[in-house]
Amino acid sequence: MNLDEFKAVQRQVWAESDYPPVGRLLEPGARQLVDAVGVTDGQRMLDVATGSGSVAALAGQAGAPVVDIDIIDAWFDEARARASMTGVDLDLRLGDAEDLPVDDESFDVVLSSFGAIFAPRHDAVASELVRVCRPGGVIALTAWPPAVRTTPWSPRF
Repeated sequence: MNLDEFKAVQRQVWAESDYPPVGRLLEPGARQLVDAVGVTDGQRMLDVATGSGSVAALAGQAGAPVVDIDIIDAWFDEARARASMTGVDLDLRLGDAEDLPVDDESFDVVLSSFGAIFAPRHDAVASELVRVCRPGGVIALTAWPPAVRTTPWSPRF
């Protein structure tokens, strides 16, 4: 399977899954991520692999204008509903964590809560996160600890 085929399968799996209940289970991690970074009013923030928008809603409540990117738009309605309940405006965009559709050095804070870890090429994601973060900005992610992995398989592209 080549990279494009792999990503097509990923999009299909995420679009057909019942993500919102999983997203709710991950909300404490999103809260810890936003709190640990200390997102503040006026910081421009990017949420990579936003899913149902838990990080975006929390950062928005802190006053940060947030751009939300995900490889699919299947959970954007859930993100909009969450944002509406908290009074937050979202800028939801389709995009790939390995090729973010935003300008260089355009964010003060770049976050991903259990999202960017699913991209097949972590080196490409890391390069993109650095590219879009302004000098002196903050990049932070949550990820599963190695003991949680259920399989040793990892795609190589």
